Amino acid sequence: MKNYASAIVVVLTLVHMAGCSVFMAAGGHDGPNLAALRAGTTRQQVEHELGNPMNVATTDTGMVYTYKFEHERKPKAGSAAVHAGMDVLTLGLWEVVGTPVEMAQIKHGKAIVTYDADDVVKSFTVR
Repeated sequence: MKNYASAIVVVLTLVHMAGCSVFMAAGGHDGPNLAALRAGTTRQQVEHELGNPMNVATTDTGMVYTYKFEHERKPKAGSAAVHAGMDVLTLGLWEVVGTPVEMAQIKHGKAIVTYDADDVVKSFTVR
Protein backbone atom coordinates (compact mmCIF):
# COMPACT_ATOMS: atom_id res chain seq x y z
CA MET A 1 0.00 0.00 0.00
CA LYS A 2 2.88 2.36 0.80
CA ASN A 3 4.41 1.88 -2.68
CA TYR A 4 1.02 2.59 -4.25
CA ALA A 5 0.73 5.89 -2.34
CA SER A 6 4.27 6.86 -3.33
CA ALA A 7 3.51 6.17 -6.99
CA ILE A 8 0.41 8.35 -6.80
CA VAL A 9 2.42 11.22 -5.31
CA VAL A 10 5.05 10.93 -8.06
CA VAL A 11 2.41 10.85 -10.82
CA LEU A 12 0.54 13.84 -9.36
CA THR A 13 3.79 15.79 -9.08
CA LEU A 14 4.66 15.08 -12.72
CA VAL A 15 1.16 16.00 -13.87
CA HIS A 16 1.41 19.25 -11.90
CA MET A 17 4.77 20.08 -13.45
CA ALA A 18 3.77 19.12 -16.99
CA GLY A 19 3.28 22.19 -19.11
CA CYS A 20 5.16 24.71 -16.98
CA SER A 21 7.90 25.20 -19.57
CA VAL A 22 5.27 25.42 -22.31
CA PHE A 23 3.42 28.23 -20.55
CA MET A 24 6.61 30.02 -19.54
CA ALA A 25 7.84 30.06 -23.16
CA ALA A 26 4.47 30.91 -24.71
CA GLY A 27 3.41 33.55 -22.22
CA GLY A 28 6.36 35.88 -21.98
CA HIS A 29 6.37 38.61 -19.35
CA ASP A 30 5.83 42.35 -19.46
CA GLY A 31 8.68 44.08 -17.71
CA PRO A 32 8.20 47.14 -15.52
CA ASN A 33 7.89 50.64 -16.93
CA LEU A 34 11.32 51.93 -15.97
CA ALA A 35 10.25 55.44 -17.03
CA ALA A 36 8.53 55.52 -13.63
CA LEU A 37 12.02 55.82 -12.12
CA ARG A 38 12.65 59.52 -12.36
CA ALA A 39 13.17 62.27 -9.85
CA GLY A 40 9.86 63.47 -8.48
CA THR A 41 8.03 60.14 -8.74
CA THR A 42 6.38 58.87 -5.57
CA ARG A 43 7.37 55.64 -3.86
CA GLN A 44 3.84 54.34 -4.47
CA GLN A 45 4.26 54.82 -8.24
CA VAL A 46 7.66 53.12 -8.22
CA GLU A 47 6.37 50.16 -6.21
CA HIS A 48 3.41 49.84 -8.57
CA GLU A 49 5.96 49.08 -11.31
CA LEU A 50 8.66 47.22 -9.35
CA GLY A 51 6.77 45.61 -6.48
CA ASN A 52 7.92 45.55 -2.89
CA PRO A 53 11.56 46.34 -2.09
CA MET A 54 13.92 43.53 -1.17
CA ASN A 55 15.98 45.80 1.08
CA VAL A 56 15.57 49.17 2.81
CA ALA A 57 18.39 51.19 4.33
CA THR A 58 18.66 54.58 5.96
CA THR A 59 21.57 56.78 4.90
CA ASP A 60 22.52 60.39 5.47
CA THR A 61 21.07 61.21 2.02
CA GLY A 62 17.68 59.57 2.61
CA MET A 63 15.96 56.21 2.50
CA VAL A 64 17.51 53.80 0.00
CA TYR A 65 15.26 51.05 -1.33
CA THR A 66 16.55 48.15 -3.42
CA TYR A 67 14.13 46.44 -5.80
CA LYS A 68 14.60 43.26 -7.81
CA PHE A 69 12.53 42.93 -10.97
CA GLU A 70 12.15 40.71 -14.00
CA HIS A 71 12.96 42.23 -17.39
CA GLU A 72 10.51 41.88 -20.26
CA ARG A 73 10.45 38.48 -22.01
CA LYS A 74 8.88 38.10 -25.43
CA PRO A 75 6.66 35.05 -26.04
CA LYS A 76 8.52 32.28 -27.89
CA ALA A 77 6.05 30.16 -29.88
CA GLY A 78 8.78 27.91 -31.31
CA SER A 79 10.18 27.07 -27.89
CA ALA A 80 6.69 26.45 -26.53
CA ALA A 81 6.00 24.02 -29.38
CA VAL A 82 9.27 22.15 -28.75
CA HIS A 83 8.52 21.91 -25.02
CA ALA A 84 4.98 20.65 -25.74
CA GLY A 85 6.29 18.05 -28.17
CA MET A 86 8.92 16.85 -25.73
CA ASP A 87 6.28 16.68 -22.97
CA VAL A 88 4.17 14.39 -25.14
CA LEU A 89 7.13 12.21 -26.17
CA THR A 90 8.37 11.80 -22.59
CA LEU A 91 4.94 11.66 -20.89
CA GLY A 92 5.71 14.87 -19.00
CA LEU A 93 9.20 13.96 -17.82
CA TRP A 94 10.64 16.67 -20.09
CA GLU A 95 9.56 19.24 -17.51
CA VAL A 96 12.47 18.17 -15.31
CA VAL A 97 14.70 19.66 -18.03
CA GLY A 98 12.40 22.14 -19.78
CA THR A 99 11.29 24.18 -16.77
CA PRO A 100 14.85 24.89 -15.51
CA VAL A 101 15.85 25.80 -19.09
CA GLU A 102 13.05 28.36 -19.27
CA MET A 103 13.81 29.66 -15.77
CA ALA A 104 17.45 30.19 -16.77
CA GLN A 105 16.24 32.50 -19.56
CA ILE A 106 14.71 34.93 -17.05
CA LYS A 107 16.77 38.10 -16.70
CA HIS A 108 16.51 40.04 -13.46
CA GLY A 109 17.44 43.62 -12.84
CA LYS A 110 18.03 45.65 -9.74
CA ALA A 111 16.91 49.20 -9.08
CA ILE A 112 18.34 51.26 -6.24
CA VAL A 113 16.13 54.22 -5.41
CA THR A 114 16.77 57.00 -2.89
CA TYR A 115 13.69 58.73 -1.51
CA ASP A 116 13.45 61.99 0.41
CA ALA A 117 11.45 62.41 3.63
CA ASP A 118 8.22 62.75 1.60
CA ASP A 119 8.75 59.38 -0.22
CA VAL A 120 9.61 61.13 -3.48
CA VAL A 121 12.44 59.82 -5.70
CA LYS A 122 15.65 61.83 -5.32
CA SER A 123 17.90 59.53 -7.37
CA PHE A 124 18.00 56.05 -8.82
CA THR A 125 20.20 53.55 -10.61
CA VAL A 126 19.16 50.50 -12.60
CA ARG A 127 21.44 47.52 -13.09
